[in-house]
Amino acid sequence: MATSAGAAGPWFRRRPGTAAAVVVALFAAITAARFMIEGDDPLGLLFSLPIALAALAYGQRAGLATAALGIAIVELWSLLEDVSIGAAGWMARIVPLALLGLLLGRAADQQQEAEAVRVRLAVAEAHRRDAAEINDLIVQRLAAARWTIEAGNVEPALAELEEVIGVAQRLVAELLAAEEMADRMRTRGPSSDLGDLGDPLR
Repeated sequence: MATSAGAAGPWFRRRPGTAAAVVVALFAAITAARFMIEGDDPLGLLFSLPIALAALAYGQRAGLATAALGIAIVELWSLLEDVSIGAAGWMARIVPLALLGLLLGRAADQQQEAEAVRVRLAVAEAHRRDAAEINDLIVQRLAAARWTIEAGNVEPALAELEEVIGVAQRLVAELLAAEEMADRMRTRGPSSDLGDLGDPLR
């Protein structure tokens, strides 16, 4: 049985507002700890936690933006607390945060793009099956009804046409429902479950 489209994917993709709140809370907690704890120990590296979450949830731009924010907070702390950090110390703090935001964010973006392609292929395959179903249930039966009329059997042909109209109405309703479901999947993100697209005419 296919699961709900909204139930698929990691929590930070399904609940971006919650992910943003967690990122803000982590930044606030780490910043408070950085200013409260004396010494030049690299507590700023803990900013890698919200940076990683932002990069995974929102992509490369968010990863780089949060990395820049973390580095700026460390620099502000060093100025306000008059802490001298050498070149090696800055490299050890800046490079990991920047690379984490960049690389993890890029990987998240690429995964999103790959999943978007997968969704489009699934929709295209579903439409191909729809076309085959319409050909089998409507076009061929209309041709058979025409042959029946040409043979002079009007009553059976009319009954067949009535049945074909009913089938056509059902197919149209199911295709519209499948398109609405695809729109919801596109709105919620390509990581949604593709199972419901398997056979919209069943």
